[in-house]
Amino acid sequence: MSILTRIFVVLVTLLSVLLVALIVPFVANTQNYKQLANDTAAQLAVAERLAQIKQEEINQALSEMNETVTKLRDAERNYQARITELVTTLADAQADVQQERAENLKVASDVSRLSASHEQFGLIMTQMQSELTERRERMLAQQTRVIVLTDESNELQSRIATLTRELRRMKERMATLEEENIDLTQTLERVDPQLQSSEQTSDARVFEPASRISGKVTQVQEHSGDTFVQMNVGTNDGVASGMKFYISRQNAFIGTAVVTAADAQMSAARIKLRQGNVLVDDTVETGGY
Repeated sequence: MSILTRIFVVLVTLLSVLLVALIVPFVANTQNYKQLANDTAAQLAVAERLAQIKQEEINQALSEMNETVTKLRDAERNYQARITELVTTLADAQADVQQERAENLKVASDVSRLSASHEQFGLIMTQMQSELTERRERMLAQQTRVIVLTDESNELQSRIATLTRELRRMKERMATLEEENIDLTQTLERVDPQLQSSEQTSDARVFEPASRISGKVTQVQEHSGDTFVQMNVGTNDGVASGMKFYISRQNAFIGTAVVTAADAQMSAARIKLRQGNVLVDDTVETGGY
């Protein structure tokens, strides 16, 4: 074998070793990127499914409330029709009372005219007294009926006022649910960035601030075996990524959490140490427990 051939074989061998050294890290990094993309897509699918479930629950609640409002409106129309009927009956009763009064006036006129005859005075007076008693009883019955109808009208007015207040409360509840829907949508829009940033801050330096920061847990979510909480303190309160919070409930230690993402008003944190279930309205604070 000539010297040139030997040199050529050595060069080919060195190039092969160098090429293998470059290809192996490239293939390993490509597999890591694919795994990270798959994990992120799975987390996004979970968040979208949660949003869909919440939206279905809200739609169902709104449908039930709309049905209740429709029933209340139908009841209101029925009561209004009943009131109209009672008012008509009351007007008829008042007309009957006026007619009875006119007849009483006529009877009184007859009594005055017949009183001129002294021979028939006793008989006429007896007859007129009987008629007056009967008419008085009829008038009392009409007045009693008017009082009963008035009481029924007042009762219906009170029930209509009660139904009106219930309808107003239902409308206020619908407005509250719509606001909660908007808040939930805004929270879900922040879920994906918070999940991505949580992977970056998991290995970041965990620290505790010099000043004390206190707040409350506003939401608890489970993602891929980890527990995340949302807190009502943000960068305006001095919160930053990597900051450590202690969670407690009624002076009982629950666990610790490390901030993964924060905006002006709220922040998200991953539970690191837990000695119990974390619930909404649990206290979070820095500086030790």
